[in-house]
Amino acid sequence: MGPGSAAGGGSAAGSGSAAGPGRGGGFRGSWSAGAPGDLAAVPLLAGLPGAAVADFLGPAVPVAFRRGERLFAEGDPGDHVLVLLSGKVKLTRPGPHGGESLLTMSGPGELLGELCVFDAAPRQATAVAVRDTAACRTSATDMSDWLDRHPEASRRLMSLLAARIRRMNDRFEDAAGVDVATRVARVLVEQGARFARRTGMGLRLTLDLSQDDLAHHVRASRERVNQILGDFTRRGWIARDGGDLIILDPPQLTRRARHRSRRPTLM
Repeated sequence: MGPGSAAGGGSAAGSGSAAGPGRGGGFRGSWSAGAPGDLAAVPLLAGLPGAAVADFLGPAVPVAFRRGERLFAEGDPGDHVLVLLSGKVKLTRPGPHGGESLLTMSGPGELLGELCVFDAAPRQATAVAVRDTAACRTSATDMSDWLDRHPEASRRLMSLLAARIRRMNDRFEDAAGVDVATRVARVLVEQGARFARRTGMGLRLTLDLSQDDLAHHVRASRERVNQILGDFTRRGWIARDGGDLIILDPPQLTRRARHRSRRPTLM
């Protein structure tokens, strides 16, 4: 297991006042010569020819968002794509009984809003930075043209979209076919695999979710989720340290999540 080093979030230095929903954060800059290492390593670009990466960077603009700042809102025009470089973003939609329903958490290397490359439909979710976040922004038109010029990049994007559809199918299964404790374990394993960092105590995970957010995400009551976390604590699988969770026994937690081979693992 390789927890992402971005669990610390990394402050997006230089961010200023918001430029409006969906228009990028206050900080904008330009790339220095060559691709920044964190951008060249993202799944969309990793392994592509240098010319293709440079061609992507040409019209791309670095942007930054403060914690709590909105990247875009549901209903906004879908006119650009964001590649996350650092930080963490939650995507939500209005819940059936008020409030918001968490769809997913996205971190470094992931794309946001890429469907706008294929259609002009408005945004279907609201994206909010839960940590200071840096990203690369490119217009839908520029990205579409780039994909036309580089078929290997187009195939890469299709592969990333296929993986996202598989994850969505897994979540539908979670909602309908497994018990609440399994759903909670799966969230902890998934988030741990992506965002936890190794410490002397274990894998430290900052969920960046309120208890209500977590409960809504696993479609259970807050009381039930707290009972399950308490049970995991008594079993010695996790410990709580302030707002963080320490995963003490990754193999046991992964086994409790009953993951299929394609799912994330802490083992």
